[in-house]
Amino acid sequence: MKAVIETVIDCEKEFNGNGSPSTAIYLAMASLGMSMDSYQTLMAGLVNAGALTLDNNCYHSTPLGREYVMAADRVMARITN
Repeated sequence: MKAVIETVIDCEKEFNGNGSPSTAIYLAMASLGMSMDSYQTLMAGLVNAGALTLDNNCYHSTPLGREYVMAADRVMARITN
């Protein structure tokens, strides 16, 4: 989940806040073997949890999603140090 949120955040930076196209995210995940059903379930979960929003077929990170990524990074830093 962290990687998906990070991908959306990176796309927002690259495309001046215009979000990450759903099709592009799905194609990347499908290339790793993810089914459409699994993709839709994952993304709906992230939206329902408040980590992402979906607008005009583009995903956007939320403050909660960005905080999740930063918290996960802090935990990993503590584990590896």
